[in-house]
Amino acid sequence: NNNSTEQLPPSYAFKRALQLLSSGLFLPGSNGLYDPINDTYTNLSRPKPIMTLEEQDRLCYTSQTLLRALAIHPKYVLGTENGPDIFAGPCELNGVMFVANEPIIFKDQSNGHAIDDTQQQAMFAEVNS
Repeated sequence: NNNSTEQLPPSYAFKRALQLLSSGLFLPGSNGLYDPINDTYTNLSRPKPIMTLEEQDRLCYTSQTLLRALAIHPKYVLGTENGPDIFAGPCELNGVMFVANEPIIFKDQSNGHAIDDTQQQAMFAEVNS
């Protein structure tokens, strides 16, 4: 929300978009985005996801990484300064040791145990409840 009548600066809009994505907006079990045409107060319908669980997770953890890097070194994230590849491994940003987030959804296994899509969705339901 913007409490004043002024327009929201692009930098704040960019940060808010990253915050939404990093919160897991598109992950199973989240409130997500609802279809305003089909929604009623008693029967909420969500659009069917077009991304796989791995892609949804990648979007979430990449946004989290960018949001953390934005807090430490904004000019680097916005591309106005050159810097290290934050996704290649541990690096230093403005004197802070930085490590990118890692996925929590694995295609074929989780903690060494085989897992399928149903088990992954149940895992998300447990985490989000």
